[in-house]
Amino acid sequence: MSHKFYTILLLSSFLNAETLGLLDINWKQVNKEVVMSKPQKAYPKKLTDVIGKMTLPVYLPSNYLYESKYTLIADANFYTMSYHLEDNARLSITGDRTFQDTLNPNTTDGQSLLKASKMIEFYPAEGLMSTDFGRNGANYTLLVECYDSISDKRCTDKTFLQNIYNKLIIVGGTK
Repeated sequence: MSHKFYTILLLSSFLNAETLGLLDINWKQVNKEVVMSKPQKAYPKKLTDVIGKMTLPVYLPSNYLYESKYTLIADANFYTMSYHLEDNARLSITGDRTFQDTLNPNTTDGQSLLKASKMIEFYPAEGLMSTDFGRNGANYTLLVECYDSISDKRCTDKTFLQNIYNKLIIVGGTK
């Protein structure tokens, strides 16, 4: 899949965010996770300047926090962080607290959407391995894109992305 497709998709969500509803974030739970995620050394200033303005928990892969080759697109209610990996691959995480349909948190459907994902599934598709999940009231997508989609195990075996998922930490976000 092309980078342009994902960029257009992400930007359209970003640009339409003002007309959409916002999911409620469980900040009490977020604050517990933040305490457990304290860094050994300070995060890069370029990163903290942006994530401090986000109105959703910002999850990033702990083993890529200090990488210098990344692209960050952010709005108060949406972000996507893409890391340029060695051997022609890209790792991205997107967080979004917007929704397009009316959501009533008092209904069964509304309550299930606000809960954290219990079972995480990883999906391979045309040079990608991805997973969608919800945490603390926001929606997230984690994916790796491989330019050699046939032989690159990062996109044919879920292990690489599963390891990244297991090491996600909260690095920012505020009410």
